[in-house]
Amino acid sequence: MTVPRLSEGALERILSGSATERPTVQILAQKNVSADNVQRYRFLLSDGKYSYQCCIMIGPLIQRVEAGEFERYTVIRLNKYLCNQAGGTKKVIILTEPEVVVPGASIGRKIGNPTPFEGSSNDTSISSTLSTGVHSVSSTSDASTNGGFKGGFKSGAAIAKPYNGSKQADHSMSDYSIKEEQICPISQISPYQNKWAIRGRVTNKSALKSWNNAKGEGTLFSFNLADESGEIRITAFRTECDKYFEMVQLGKVYTLSKATVKQANKKWTDVEHEYELTLHTDSILEPADDYDTSCPQINFHFVKIGQLESVPANSVVDIVGVCRDPGEVATIMSKNSGKELKKRDISLVDDSETEIRLTIWNTDAENFSANTGSVVVAKKARLTDYAGKSLSTIGSTLIQVDPDLPEAQELRGWFQRRGANIEPNLLSVKSGAGDLNSGESQYLNSISKENVISAINATLVTTCKATVTQTGKAQIYMACPDGCKKKLIEMNNGFYKCDKCNKDVMQGDHRMILNFCISDSTNSVWVTAFHEEAEKLIGKNAKDLADMKDQNEEEFEETIGSLNFKTFQFRLRTKMDNFKEETRTRCNLISVAPINLIDYAKKLLKEINEMIV
Repeated sequence: MTVPRLSEGALERILSGSATERPTVQILAQKNVSADNVQRYRFLLSDGKYSYQCCIMIGPLIQRVEAGEFERYTVIRLNKYLCNQAGGTKKVIILTEPEVVVPGASIGRKIGNPTPFEGSSNDTSISSTLSTGVHSVSSTSDASTNGGFKGGFKSGAAIAKPYNGSKQADHSMSDYSIKEEQICPISQISPYQNKWAIRGRVTNKSALKSWNNAKGEGTLFSFNLADESGEIRITAFRTECDKYFEMVQLGKVYTLSKATVKQANKKWTDVEHEYELTLHTDSILEPADDYDTSCPQINFHFVKIGQLESVPANSVVDIVGVCRDPGEVATIMSKNSGKELKKRDISLVDDSETEIRLTIWNTDAENFSANTGSVVVAKKARLTDYAGKSLSTIGSTLIQVDPDLPEAQELRGWFQRRGANIEPNLLSVKSGAGDLNSGESQYLNSISKENVISAINATLVTTCKATVTQTGKAQIYMACPDGCKKKLIEMNNGFYKCDKCNKDVMQGDHRMILNFCISDSTNSVWVTAFHEEAEKLIGKNAKDLADMKDQNEEEFEETIGSLNFKTFQFRLRTKMDNFKEETRTRCNLISVAPINLIDYAKKLLKEINEMIV
């Protein structure tokens, strides 16, 4: 066969910074130089005149390498590549889109008699440079060339060339300011670049979160930046979290430089970029022109609610619907962590005349402010097969109420014309008695032996509105002050003894237990409230009550009795208990709060409407 012609001198031109369109080179050798959990292969390339051994492939190309596509003597065309500085005068050529021209097996020999390019590094220095990743590899924008980027960037554009959007003036911060010529496409961010900057629009912003582990504790939030080429996730911890949380706003455009590049953890993000960024002390994040055309507006790929029945569970979808029921905030117990979570179940319907339930969690649930008839957009909501088909928000979900979108305006018109009067097909079925832990307000007759036994872990958690109809004994005792909270034993010598800590103390902490009966129209239940919730219920702390009891027991009894015929929102945990060979339910108070009259009125209206139907 005819031996293909190589682009003689191409490697020299690339390494000197000259633009070279789609050069043809030959692979003479390859070596696996993976490090820091990042797979990469180093290649010795030849252009027939020179050879250069610091050429690497990373990312999706690894599968092609390991499949044998780039075997020895293969001739390839470099459609896209980068040339970056790698410490001192060394340079690394990153192959991003190589095309096989002739397989190595068809050639079987070296073409020409290439000599090593002057300044080519030895094997040891290259391996060392590659293994250090982002910390030792920096880019030189004047020497970076490739054959074009995805997402509309022109052929031959350099990695550090500015976008064609509006210019943003430099803003000094410390001793460094982001320069326009440093801005590169988001899709090209990798650990092998330094002195880069990106500009993008915020397409998603998480709520403020707290974390606590072996490394310490603090707060964090994350957000996504997107330009024409792609999208990337950025996370800010502790000081940077405090610094940037209020500044970063959804839909706004920002320029970012000096952030740590690391492999994306797909457990926490559904962004397709191979890498993600973490802000640090030297990071620079500056507002930019919100009308920059290189930063597209947030895009939605709406799916009709009626089509969700055929969409696989755990899919992430964009939905727009009219709110038929805004629901109310409820508190549930997490099965995994045992912590309380806030949730709100809302009902959405669209012109496919199908209705589905969307569950919104925690801060978003509390801040949700839509009314019946409002148009709600949920971007990146997860579809589940719980109770038929239902949607749930996740960390990357974006919720918007009455957005200025053509789809929202069209749907609002449909609902006003006829959608409010239809009987939609229901994808989400209502929870029955087996789902009493759902957090929705229940009546006291739901607290029964049968429901407790059938509940998860035989623990029934119930939210209810009820009235205190009888107060029992209020026990106030002295507890260990060192955190174990066990009841102290009085020694009659001026000291108290803690059996658990096995030590004597002169003074403990006052704690209390209160038993009381609550009732609604369906049942009456005796409840036990422990210290914090008992104090909240009575409105006085245990020490003040203990002093009151010592000084005026009648006043103490009146204070406890003043709870009678007061109505609250109770959160109860019920388990089975054995007492004197009798099995009975034991109900403890988890939390108590005043009645939210607006939410309660909505609940009553909903029940009335269901009765009418």
